[in-house]
Amino acid sequence: MRYVSVNLAETKKHNLQIEVIDSMTDDLLKVMKLCKEELRWNDMYDEEEAISRFKDGCMCVLYYEKNVPLGLCWFYDVRPNLYTFNWFMSKKRKVRKTAKPFLDACGYEMYKKGYHHWVAYIDDWNDFAFNATKTFEGYRSISVHQFNEMIKGARKKLYF
Repeated sequence: MRYVSVNLAETKKHNLQIEVIDSMTDDLLKVMKLCKEELRWNDMYDEEEAISRFKDGCMCVLYYEKNVPLGLCWFYDVRPNLYTFNWFMSKKRKVRKTAKPFLDACGYEMYKKGYHHWVAYIDDWNDFAFNATKTFEGYRSISVHQFNEMIKGARKKLYF
């Protein structure tokens, strides 16, 4: 397990179509379906769990290409920080190399909302996510103890 933090003051605005949502939408369901199809993830969350996440205070940022939803990133409010999880970018996107700009744009939007850092853990097998994260301005590797301190009570949620 690798633990990371990104200082949101160092993130940048990108010319991407994104939307921050705090409730279930048809577009979120479309991206969840893509995620399940492309990843073949047995533990993929469903609509009921997504609704539960929103009730718990989570936000989701959707990524679009030409108004077609093709990516998402979940955030859990642990002010002044955000715990981020379940990043996904569809293989169907036409514009390649959008994962880093998408996450950077997410960070920029969250910084405008008053958050300071996003923190995440990345499974050891997920080199793609880890290598992308290392290229962020404001990136730093953190210890599990720092991670736990930064996310506080979020650890009590079952979907983490």
